[in-house]
Amino acid sequence: MRKILLLLLLSLFITCTPRYKGTNVDEELFQIYSEFLEDCKIHGINIDEYPRLSNLKLKSMSEETVGICISDENLLYKYRNVYLNNEVTDKFLLKFIAYHEMGHCIFNLEHDLLSSNYTIMTPNINLLNKEQYEKNWDELRYVYFQKIRNNK
Repeated sequence: MRKILLLLLLSLFITCTPRYKGTNVDEELFQIYSEFLEDCKIHGINIDEYPRLSNLKLKSMSEETVGICISDENLLYKYRNVYLNNEVTDKFLLKFIAYHEMGHCIFNLEHDLLSSNYTIMTPNINLLNKEQYEKNWDELRYVYFQKIRNNK
C-alpha cells in the first residue's frame, strides 16, 4: 500500500509540472529551448553528456539584470536554473540571453574577453546591439558551439 501511495504521489508531481526533455520550461520560452536543443544536435553537441537544465523560466528582476544562472544543491540533486528577465519581450533577445545563460549553467562556459563584444558569452549583453547580434547570429552560434566542444 505504501509503495502504491508513493508511486501515485510521484506521478502527480511529474504530471503537474510541464517539462520538455526533463526541463521545466515556461510556455513563452518553449520554442527557444527547442531551437537550442536542435542547435546542439546540428553542431555535434550531445546534450545528454552534460548536466540537465532544471528550469528555464521568466522572472521579475532588476532592470540591469537580463538573465541569470543559478545552481542550487541539496543532498540528492544539483539544480541548474536559468531565469530571464520578464521585462525583455523581444523573442530574439530572449533567445540570445537564454543561450548565454545556458552556456554558464549547462556547459560551465565563462565570459569571453572584454574585447569580444559580439559573442554569445559576452560579459556585457548590450540590448541596444540587437541588430548586430541578430545579423551575425549564425557566426555567433558557430563560435559558441565551437567553444563548447573545445571546453569539453
